[in-house]
Amino acid sequence: MMTRFLLRHFHVITLLLALGTIQLVAADAVAKTRTVTPAQLEQLAGEKKDLVILDVRTAAERAGGKLASSINVDSRASDFRDRLAKLDRSKTYVVHCVRGLKRTTDSVGLLGQLGFTNVISLEGGYEAWVKAGKPVEK
Repeated sequence: MMTRFLLRHFHVITLLLALGTIQLVAADAVAKTRTVTPAQLEQLAGEKKDLVILDVRTAAERAGGKLASSINVDSRASDFRDRLAKLDRSKTYVVHCVRGLKRTTDSVGLLGQLGFTNVISLEGGYEAWVKAGKPVEK
């Protein structure tokens, strides 16, 4: 009886196992992501020429201020994945949102799925940068 069930539902079971593996790989990528403090990012930005600061906030959030030289790819936009996929995989990306929580974590995971290997998360996001007294552009 069990063998018959397995044979009848083999494709469904295989799909579920594959999805579980993808989620584990994405979770593992997020767990291995380096984080930097605002002070560390400031130092790193001065040293690393291939560094890109990736702001995943909305345009409205960004209008209140942004890190100098950052690029914006709104994580809530419908073309978010496509825009990330077009980025240069040879660069190092420091990702941030407002607080460095869900949107940053999700973006870092997605970058990992897309084959990016040099991804860093800004600890505490934009708010931590401002609180540390680091420069912002309006």
